[in-house]
Amino acid sequence: MILLQKPENTAINKHLFPQLDRLAYHVASASTSLELSGFTLDPTTLREPAVEDIYYVSLKGFEDTFNHRPKFNEVLQWLNRHLATLYRPGHYIGGWHDNNTFYLDISIAIKGREEALQIAAENEQKAIFNPHTDETIYLQTEIPFVA
Repeated sequence: MILLQKPENTAINKHLFPQLDRLAYHVASASTSLELSGFTLDPTTLREPAVEDIYYVSLKGFEDTFNHRPKFNEVLQWLNRHLATLYRPGHYIGGWHDNNTFYLDISIAIKGREEALQIAAENEQKAIFNPHTDETIYLQTEIPFVA
């Protein structure tokens, strides 16, 4: 089970993450792009990860929602809160909008669909995303049988 706890002390540490300002700029720029409905960004390279046959799964406790596209200072605050987790290998920044809500989260890449769905369920997520097919896959919810 992959369920991460938020670290207690996530103060900005320029030695661990010297490009934090650049990262915030890239995330804020991607967030305000009208052409993008969403994005995934590797915080260590400041680039989109290579598209493979994987599934992105958001981790519980690392999502924030905005009623607007987040600005630089809001992104920088979000990054600061989650810095210790973002620096872990294989963790990505995800952003997308749905109707009038914009989401920022931390996601991990999982190779198998079933494993991704299981991890998503453990992290109380509604869906996973396959960047190779550009498909959002919603978790099945149990529908109670009514006699």
